Amino acid sequence: MGFQSSLLPSDTTDIVRIPLQETFKRASIQKRLWLGAAAIAIFIGTLAAAMALTPPDPDDRGKVGLDFIAFYTAGRFVREGRSAELYDIHQVQVFQHELARRNGVDLGSAVGPWWNPPFYAWTFVPLAKLGYREAIKVWTLINLGCAAIATAVLCSFVAKFREWRSWALVPVLLVLSTPFIHAISHGQNTCTSLLVVTIAVAFWRRGWAIAAGMTTGLMFYKPQLGAALSAVLVLSQGRRALLGLSITGAGLLLASLALPGSIDHFLHRMPWNLHFVQCEVPYLWDRHVTFKAFWRLLIQGSAAGEPWLSVTLLAGICQAGVGIGLIWAVRRGTIAGRSSAAPRGNRAHDEMIRPPHRSSGQSDSGIRALGRLAGCCSVSALSGPARGDCFATDARHAHMKNTPAVPAFSRDRLIAATIAATPLLMPFYFDYDQLLLAIPAVLFAAERVRRDRAAPLPWTDRWLLRIWPAQYAWLLLNSDVASVTHLNLGVPLLTAVAGLLIARAGGAGKADSASISSHFTAAISPALHLADMDTDASIPADQPVALTTQRPSDPQAPVENRNRLWQRAGDRDHFRRPRESA
Repeated sequence: MGFQSSLLPSDTTDIVRIPLQETFKRASIQKRLWLGAAAIAIFIGTLAAAMALTPPDPDDRGKVGLDFIAFYTAGRFVREGRSAELYDIHQVQVFQHELARRNGVDLGSAVGPWWNPPFYAWTFVPLAKLGYREAIKVWTLINLGCAAIATAVLCSFVAKFREWRSWALVPVLLVLSTPFIHAISHGQNTCTSLLVVTIAVAFWRRGWAIAAGMTTGLMFYKPQLGAALSAVLVLSQGRRALLGLSITGAGLLLASLALPGSIDHFLHRMPWNLHFVQCEVPYLWDRHVTFKAFWRLLIQGSAAGEPWLSVTLLAGICQAGVGIGLIWAVRRGTIAGRSSAAPRGNRAHDEMIRPPHRSSGQSDSGIRALGRLAGCCSVSALSGPARGDCFATDARHAHMKNTPAVPAFSRDRLIAATIAATPLLMPFYFDYDQLLLAIPAVLFAAERVRRDRAAPLPWTDRWLLRIWPAQYAWLLLNSDVASVTHLNLGVPLLTAVAGLLIARAGGAGKADSASISSHFTAAISPALHLADMDTDASIPADQPVALTTQRPSDPQAPVENRNRLWQRAGDRDHFRRPRESA
């Protein structure tokens, strides 16, 4: 008996499909990030389970938190009055090997030199009073606490505009990031750096130039993290920021002078120690995110030896390109900020922002406050690069002496570009310090959630949404792949992210700023009892918004009910947009 032919077609490709790809394409950016975080969590959990089931290697005893041994050594040296030996690599090696032997740690032939300025050793004197094992535990708790506080501050940048599904991504993605895992497992100080820079950025965003300068000055303990940020802060905020940096710098200098001989040794011995570690022995170039590391690993490999001339030239050219781009962005942002500050004593300007009438329940002070807020949007914020920054500006601080007025979005974009570009400008920058990229990521997200979803994304934002997640995920594999292939892809990916952020800070994405400003201008018009405006229409970036009392030209055009609240961009979950005929 013959077999009956199947009723199913032979090719079932169009019938049996995996819906994940289509679901991912249709998902919002927020949902994509949650899906990506879930995938990374599964990947890390799988690796952790595999490591837990693998028999421990006796040669790996005490390797967790091993970088902390350099901090502990510095604290002990200062406590014992041996501050002159902080940068004596031979004495450091003798002490560390004896300490490792007593605590059952296998150091092999390694040594952890003291790379930081002398004053930073005072931080570890209290920890040096504890045993090494106890000190590591306390140090880990300190770093976790710093990370938690920094995360809370970063969440506040986004939480005021969106629901929990948006701001909750901040702690989730930060904890799952490779830099965070490396910082905690190595016993590094990256989480404390994250807290200091986050607080400095928070002060900067509020226009508190002196406080921002004083806080940024604390990053002198790790100059490769704070040098570029300090320079841009002074260029952007003026002499008040420089005053804050000087106050902190003077205090740290006094703390260093309290350690006899340490400053001289820092200036003379520390560079030699760095040369010894990077050139006299094989070095971990795959763990750095600098142009020097990229070209050195690609051309010479990780073997010991002096850097070739070609490596030095290529690294210098790349660093100069990023530096010139950042200076251009600072100049464009500062010029835009000065020209966007509202002119005083301008009758036309005063007439444009003055409310036509008020009800008996409104106070003069409230009207004046709303009028100033309207003036930010209506007169000057839409006439140049990144001038649609109407939710908040530093123009209110323009009366402060030597403090330029910079629009909020221009300011945030400049901060993000500076932090992202810093590793590419430095000759020494480890991959775990990329945890600081959480700050520009949050600033970028805070701007995205405030935008008009109906407006098209600028090209810079579209590419950032593609490249930045790839750079984040690639860090999980970058070191292992680079050590084998001699191609450190983490550097080109970071260069692309930094380049796009610099382009945004320099004025790209004007249409996006206009879309934000159009919604915000409409948001305050009911409070001023001004004319109804149709915010569905796009306001060009080069056209000022005149707040007048004229009715819409088309009486049939749908308008908002001015007795209701207009929604801000991104607040669709909290406000409705009732419409009625004119």
